[in-house]
Amino acid sequence: MQVSESNQKWIAIGVAIGTTSIAIVSLIAFSVNVLQEYGAVLFTLVPLALGVLSTSIYGYFRPRSLKESARISFYTLLLACGILILFNIEGIVCVLMAAPFAAVFVFMGTWIGYKVQKRDKGQVIKFFSFNLLVIPILMVAESECFEREGGEIEVKTSIVINASKETVWDNVVKFPDIPAPTEWIFKTGIAYPTSSEIIGSGKGAVRYCEFTTGSFVEPIEIWDEPNLLQFSVREQPIPLRRMIHEKTNVPGNMYKYFVSNKGQFRLTELGKNEVLLEGTTWYYHKIKPVVYWKIWSEYIIHSIHNRVLTHIKAVSENA
Repeated sequence: MQVSESNQKWIAIGVAIGTTSIAIVSLIAFSVNVLQEYGAVLFTLVPLALGVLSTSIYGYFRPRSLKESARISFYTLLLACGILILFNIEGIVCVLMAAPFAAVFVFMGTWIGYKVQKRDKGQVIKFFSFNLLVIPILMVAESECFEREGGEIEVKTSIVINASKETVWDNVVKFPDIPAPTEWIFKTGIAYPTSSEIIGSGKGAVRYCEFTTGSFVEPIEIWDEPNLLQFSVREQPIPLRRMIHEKTNVPGNMYKYFVSNKGQFRLTELGKNEVLLEGTTWYYHKIKPVVYWKIWSEYIIHSIHNRVLTHIKAVSENA
């Protein structure tokens, strides 16, 4: 039975999008759930493979234009993201943050697949086999050989408060409940601070900073009243909640991907009833490539700092 050209095209689209989506989601699930690894292979070679596979399969019967191929890659990417979210493999916020970086490699893969489809059908099969066999091996190698990329990162945020240094200090050590956030980033499931309290005073006291997903437990290391409060982080809550499955937090292994080491508040008197308050966090993350994910992590930490510092400013100035 001969298949018409129109039906042939729709079959090619369905097979390209369906087969590639399943293959890509399987690779992602293997990296995230089995290896517990958010590595460079996951964010570079996997989206590259998506572009290569969807385009080369789509052009299996006959070569397609680059524009058509890019459209199929885009649909495949959308379907793969939807499956990840629907089956709770990844949350919406993680998918959205990864999408801009991954899209670059998807379109690079699309161009490669576009070139391959012009040759012969044997090349398509080779590319498909290569991606499905080699990428998991590279994921395992990366997981075993590269434990952490980059070192400790420092993020500092500051604000000027029109109040006495002593008043600001009191509100740094312990501040009342913070009003509900208005920032868009905190409506995506990212954890944010709600209040803080401290047990004891001086070095050795323990500060509890409450977040929407749990508490940061912060033993005080430097208590230089009213100048500097520095603390380490003994325990930290998970960094986000998934939005589709609201009652399900991200897996426990997320603790090791974003690790807060220590933090501090420094107060500098600028004049009478004028204080510069600086909040600093030292952290590292095991999500690669760091050069990209650092952009997101610093933005989120600055947003958390601003939420706390702005609240301290409001409470201090209205004291």
